[in-house]
Amino acid sequence: MTSQEQGSLPGSVSRWKLWGQLIRLPTSMTLLADALAAVAVSQCEYPWRAVGILLPASLAIYWAGMILNDWFDVAKDRQQRSRRPLASGAIGLNQAAMAGWGLLLFAMIWTIAATIFVKEEGFDSKASGTVVLWCLSLIAAVVLYDGPLKKTILAPWLMGVCRGLHWMFAFSLIQVVGGAVGLQLPKIAYVIAIIMTLYVAGVTWFARREADAKPSTSLLLFGSTLMVAALATLASLPWWLNQWIPEAQENSMFGLLVAMSGVLLGRRLLTAIGDPRPETIQLGVKQSLLSLILLDAYLGYWWSGSFWGAGIAMLMVPAIWLGGKFRTT
Repeated sequence: MTSQEQGSLPGSVSRWKLWGQLIRLPTSMTLLADALAAVAVSQCEYPWRAVGILLPASLAIYWAGMILNDWFDVAKDRQQRSRRPLASGAIGLNQAAMAGWGLLLFAMIWTIAATIFVKEEGFDSKASGTVVLWCLSLIAAVVLYDGPLKKTILAPWLMGVCRGLHWMFAFSLIQVVGGAVGLQLPKIAYVIAIIMTLYVAGVTWFARREADAKPSTSLLLFGSTLMVAALATLASLPWWLNQWIPEAQENSMFGLLVAMSGVLLGRRLLTAIGDPRPETIQLGVKQSLLSLILLDAYLGYWWSGSFWGAGIAMLMVPAIWLGGKFRTT
């Protein structure tokens, strides 16, 4: 049980805070960062329109995933994390089910409507179909992770796939509703999605048994290795991507920034590996998740300049503030 879960009884917490706990409000900032970074990398013609259309769908799917995660796990949480909103009964299971499944339905309808109506040059069935396919794939991966595959060895990889699919969904939607995009987007989209898939899979392996009395050191090492591999690949991206995509921008500062974040994160991970207690592991998980915002900020800076980079990095402020009030795992 985390320190946040050991606080006030659910009955003394306001309604909006209960829902904020349920949807993991602090880590929602990482989805905002992903969406903004995807728009920045795409260099689309109408960035703010793309942001306005992408964010409702992205957040709806993310929040639905968080709600359904606890909905599927409510029996286990009643034994191990009894102060969580669903386990304590502060939020009803029927309410949670309606909210979770309803948000997924909203995301699907919103996406289909956007691909049909927000298109300057008429309806493009192929491009719109691609967006819907990525959206359906993301929703399916979220439901499979929360439900039948949660306790299997596939679960951490599937969690990483969810993040990668979100990037592909974001890029495909931006191509339809954001106007003209950079020539490099189709190739760079897959590269970023794969790297983020590997990183988030590493975070999930690292957090696999965070609540256990004796966490597995081997899982901590494996998760850390995956995260380091993803960061190393991302840091070297400007160099080797330029060999593959001639029009890709070189930026030595990008690699340095990623490396610096990797060093800071590595210290936290090593601390958890050397002292594998739930408290140290949860701090490692928290920093790993919040580091996603910085990685997105670096991507925004690389492709669209300091305005986008600084703007995305500013999401660290509400993320840290909310992290002090709500649980992140």
